[in-house]
Amino acid sequence: MDVRSSLFRLTAILLVWGLLPNAYAYYMLLRVVVFGVCVYVSYECRNLRRDKLTWLFGGVAILYNPFLPLYFTRAIWFPIDVLVAVLLLSVRFQNIGVPPERKPR
Repeated sequence: MDVRSSLFRLTAILLVWGLLPNAYAYYMLLRVVVFGVCVYVSYECRNLRRDKLTWLFGGVAILYNPFLPLYFTRAIWFPIDVLVAVLLLSVRFQNIGVPPERKPR
């Protein structure tokens, strides 16, 4: 199993788990993890010249940034968390961000 794939899956699970009531510290940890993963994916997509994905994941990274956090209600975070989890899983399953020579056959 690929480490990158596991990282995307784990981040998606953390996002879905965030839909449940948790301690404030969990949401701060979630911000750090999602921010880091999205910055990484954005960087990889930039290297592959996939501009739309670079901007998409860059925007998600800004949304989850832990340094200047954006505060929304749970009602707003709920669909955002679900959409980002689906986005990360789609990246995992479609091998977006993986150079063509490294894609499994």
